[in-house]
Amino acid sequence: MLKTCTKCKIEKDLSEFHILRNAPDGRNWNCKACKTFHLQQWRLKDTVRLEKRNKRIALSLRTHKICIKCGVDKPLSEFNWKGGLPRSKGSTIDGYRHECRTCQIAYVAVWRQTHHNQTDMDLKRYYQVTLEEYKIVFESQHGLCALCGNPETMPHSGKMRRLAVDHDHTHHDDPAKGCKECIRGLLCNKCNHGFLPRAEEHPRLQSTFTQEYLKQRPFLQIESLRSQLQLLGRNPRHCS
Repeated sequence: MLKTCTKCKIEKDLSEFHILRNAPDGRNWNCKACKTFHLQQWRLKDTVRLEKRNKRIALSLRTHKICIKCGVDKPLSEFNWKGGLPRSKGSTIDGYRHECRTCQIAYVAVWRQTHHNQTDMDLKRYYQVTLEEYKIVFESQHGLCALCGNPETMPHSGKMRRLAVDHDHTHHDDPAKGCKECIRGLLCNKCNHGFLPRAEEHPRLQSTFTQEYLKQRPFLQIESLRSQLQLLGRNPRHCS
C-alpha cells in the first residue's frame, strides 16, 4: 500500500512512515526521511536558542561591564538600572544601561546646552506662543497659579516644574494643541490636573472666580500686559 508524504509530496510505501494510531490509516502524514530532517533542523534551532539563553545568564551574573562611551571596564554599580525584559523594546540583556553613569551625566549636560530653547520650541509647537509671551503672563500672575494663587510645588528633573499652560480642549480637533484664543492662563499641576477638570465636568463646583477665569484669554492681551509690567518696573523673570 502506498501513501503520499505531505512534505516531499513523494508517494512511498507505508513502511516508510512512522506508526500514528490517531491517523486514519495508522501512519504519520510525513515520511521517516522528512521527519528526520525536520528533527535535525529543530535541534539546530534549539541549540542556537540555548546558546542565547546561556549568554543572557552569563551576562546577568557578571559584576563588571564595559561602557560604550568611554570604553572603560567598570562595576555594574557605576551603571544606571534600565530594567525591562531582555526582548522588550529599549531594554538591555543585563538590565543596565550601555553607558556608565558619568558618561550619561555628561551627555545630559551637553544635551541641555544644545537644547536650551526646548521650552520655547514646545510652546510654539503646542500652543503657538513664544517663551517671551509665556514669561509676560507668568509675571502678570506674579509667578503664581491663576486659580489657587500658590506657586508650583511639583518637582521635575531636579528643579521645580513650570506652571502649565491651561487651554480649552474643545477649541481644536487635537485636545493637546492650543492657541492664544483658547489659552486661559497658567496653572499649577494640582489645579491643572485636579480641580479644573472636575470643575469643568461639574459646573456646580464652579465659583464666580472660576467662571471668570474660564472666560479670560491673557495671551490675546500681551501688549497690554507688557505695558503694565513696564509701568510697574517689572521684567519677566526666568521661568523655563
